Amino acid sequence: MQRKNGEYNRIVRRKHLALAFDIAVQNGGIKNSAAKEIERQIRGKKLSHIEKMRIIAKEVADASNPRWRDDVLSRKMTIVIGGGTVHGKKYDLAKQYGLSDRKIKR
Repeated sequence: MQRKNGEYNRIVRRKHLALAFDIAVQNGGIKNSAAKEIERQIRGKKLSHIEKMRIIAKEVADASNPRWRDDVLSRKMTIVIGGGTVHGKKYDLAKQYGLSDRKIKR
């Protein structure tokens, strides 16, 4: 996940790019408080990219307006797990949009 100043790990998978875009558009980026908590939870641990994305999604949602937290989390987790329900509509991101865990070719 990349932050505005590029502090985070490289974006290497399509879902990373989708999550980064959604965070930028819906949340205006990652708040400093969330960034610190994400870093604390990830630093020094051997986590899969999915585990890291779950942490990012949860912390971004937790740092959002409490009124919209559940909405933010449902959108982010739909990207993380590749499907889910957002605003009452079911999504299968790989099937509908070709959005998968495939790595981005460099």
